[in-house]
Parts: sequence; C-alpha cells; structure tokens
Amino acid sequence: MPSFKGLKDTLNQVKHRKPQPVFCPKCLSAEVSIVQHFGIMPTTYRCNKCGYEGYIMFERDESE
Repeated sequence: MPSFKGLKDTLNQVKHRKPQPVFCPKCLSAEVSIVQHFGIMPTTYRCNKCGYEGYIMFERDESE
C-alpha cells in the first residue's frame, strides 16, 4: 500500500497557510483583483493598473 504521509503533510501546510499579498508580474503593482476562483482550479487575476490578466502573480512571503 502506498504511503500518503508526505502528501498529507503537504496538504496540511497548504490548508493552514495565510493568504499572501500578490503583485502583477508585468508592472509589480499590488492593485490586483480576482477575476475567477473555482475551488481547485487556478485563480485568475487582473491587474487594475496595467490590465494584465492571468494565473501567474508574484507572491510575497511575509515571514521572510
């Protein structure tokens, strides 16, 4: 039987992680809105400053 301990530990870390601020990868603006969010599907973001829209955003880890 396969071991799911590693997967369980990873999911527990993700589940309890606080949301981090996101920044536009094109202009580095923090003025970002969520366009679509469907559970396990990637969230689509839109930059309110330059108009970039996509799944990829920069995230800042406040613990660092």
